[in-house]
Amino acid sequence: MKAIKILSGILMLAAFITGVADATVLYSDDFSGDGSGNLVGTTPDVSRSGDTWSGFTIGTIWQDNGAITNANNAKRNMFLPFVPESNKVYTAKIDVVRIGETDSFSFGFTTNDVANDGFPLAGDLLGASPWMTSAGVNGKVNTYTGPANAGAGTQEDVPNPDNFNTLEMVLNTSNATWTVEFFLNGASIRGPEAFSANPDIQYVGFGRYNTGTFQVDNFELSVYPDLPEPPTIETVLYSDDFSGDGSGGLVGTTPDVTTDSATWSGLEIGTIWQDNGSITNNNNQRRNVFLPFTPEIGKIYTAKIDVVRIGADHSFGFGFTETDTANAGFPLDSDDLKASPWMTSYAVNGNVDSFLGPDSLGAGEQVAVDDPDVFNTLEMVLSTWEEPWTVEFFLNGESIRGPEAFSSNPTNINYIGFGRYNTGTFTVDNFELSALGYAPGEIGLVDIASVTGTNALTLSWATSSGASYAVQNKTNLVDDLIWHDFLTGIPGTGGSVTITTAVDQVQSFYRIIAE
Repeated sequence: MKAIKILSGILMLAAFITGVADATVLYSDDFSGDGSGNLVGTTPDVSRSGDTWSGFTIGTIWQDNGAITNANNAKRNMFLPFVPESNKVYTAKIDVVRIGETDSFSFGFTTNDVANDGFPLAGDLLGASPWMTSAGVNGKVNTYTGPANAGAGTQEDVPNPDNFNTLEMVLNTSNATWTVEFFLNGASIRGPEAFSANPDIQYVGFGRYNTGTFQVDNFELSVYPDLPEPPTIETVLYSDDFSGDGSGGLVGTTPDVTTDSATWSGLEIGTIWQDNGSITNNNNQRRNVFLPFTPEIGKIYTAKIDVVRIGADHSFGFGFTETDTANAGFPLDSDDLKASPWMTSYAVNGNVDSFLGPDSLGAGEQVAVDDPDVFNTLEMVLSTWEEPWTVEFFLNGESIRGPEAFSSNPTNINYIGFGRYNTGTFTVDNFELSALGYAPGEIGLVDIASVTGTNALTLSWATSSGASYAVQNKTNLVDDLIWHDFLTGIPGTGGSVTITTAVDQVQSFYRIIAE
């Protein structure tokens, strides 16, 4: 699924039979020279500011037809100036084929424009991040999130290294922590990967290492329109300070703030969570409690809870789940709950850990708390307002991990809850789940997806209750001055709405408006 952005409050996208095109091309070059001249100093076919290729002008050179054929052990790189802006999504791609079976070709973003440095092994001089390489000796492709082979991925085979293969990177600067996704011949091979520190990018370029001989074609750097601002209207969905006197069970009670009259669910026999937020019986019974919750696209959710251990045994879990199995354990048997994402607090040492998926999938590193015998706050921020969804984990208000992008969005979330594992004894307080959304009638991020085996597309967006929306289209943005109603009177539900449209023309543009 691909996230489509909003311009001036309306959705603008061009839907083709073969895909979606809504990007602005910053640079494009098909290297159409005859090979008799140097690529340095030439202007790409598209160059937004009239910039030209920079590099070496003497000795071994990249020719104006995109080839480098001299295998005389000279590293050679080519560059165009480029500084990414925040709140955008950039796509860089290039076709490459090896001429000889030696050394390697690289493509990516750099801090410096050192024309005779090698991306792969001496990348500290270039400050390359992120970048990709294609090995001439075997044609394999690898990916890197940092310079000098930092953040290396796994080598990928190509179908035929003696044919052109497309290297592609999607750099997303829309979050505080940027991400990159790598593609080979249009298929994702890694990511989205979050950077530990956002890269200092000043150039986009490519180069050969030592004796490599290659030909390039169809270079392009494009940017999607600005993403909408994140939602800012906060709504508290649930809140509970567990103010009972401890004489009754928590199950069946109503949180101080609730949605649709929901009450806590769980087991009401044997060991129970009490209405004061405590579980004190250490008789080796796993116990969870839940509230119904399904995330909607286009929102940012914050879930938090205070927890303190009573005894130094076993663990406490808190998070989002698919099922409401009341006697399963978050940490070790979470396949029953299908928890994703979630956190745990280990009573034995007070440490806190974070997880992206069930059964300890996507575990982070344990973080120590200053004092496990006082309340500590576990917190998760789940963002669904762009693709892919992300989660950030906090301990006592400080970020300990993320934002982390999910490899697959946890769209199967049905509950939020907490529980103890085996003999753990704990007390909780100040539970809250809140959502940031858009103002009534405001259109946030819209998701688009193709319907497998058809020429149809689905458009999904978060709506406001009581608002009404329309989808309009036209076949040409330049000559056709009138937007035509495609579907009107789409009622807002306060949740996500999805419509399906057949793409039965060579080109069709759509926008979504509030009526």
